[in-house]
Amino acid sequence: MKQLVAITGGIGSGKSTVAAYFESFGVPVYNSDEAAKTLMNTSNTLKKEITKLFGNEAYISTGELNKKYIATQIFSDNSKRTALNSLVHPAVRIDFQRWVASYESNTSIAYLLYESALVFENQMQDQFFGVIYVTAPLEARISRIKIRDGRSRDEILRIISTQSNPLDLNKSGLYTIYNDKPSNTMLKSKEIHIKILQKIQKN
Repeated sequence: MKQLVAITGGIGSGKSTVAAYFESFGVPVYNSDEAAKTLMNTSNTLKKEITKLFGNEAYISTGELNKKYIATQIFSDNSKRTALNSLVHPAVRIDFQRWVASYESNTSIAYLLYESALVFENQMQDQFFGVIYVTAPLEARISRIKIRDGRSRDEILRIISTQSNPLDLNKSGLYTIYNDKPSNTMLKSKEIHIKILQKIQKN
């Protein structure tokens, strides 16, 4: 079975940027957030359950998820966020398992990368060969999210407050990337990639 490495970090930390570096090194990346969005728009079973939870406003007339409505619901009600996660996470887990299986016979790939903002929140860290944690200065994160999502500063800070940090940054198998400058981030990503390959060879 292929070794699985997770990449995580809070909103605006730049984990997708770092994941793209690893893709350039030849490491396949599974983006769990994108997979969740796709499944919520394409799985009839999931759509029915989400509509049951949030009402008919959960989807717009085209059949696509009403993202703004859902966002207001889950950020003002923790129980609804938990309920939504309990529907989506199992579907993503099955989709991820299928994705991993598709690479099983490819001997040229040493490991696969799982990108998710919720690795520590969901206590998944022990399921992986290693975890790459991406962090960045708070103001840089806020600026990125404002440009990307058009959210207000207060809204961004509220989202950040719901996301946790690793409990132990010195834990074995945890690699930290401080994403402040692109050149530094790329070099650190390459360094970690090499360390992971060396660790796999030793096992």
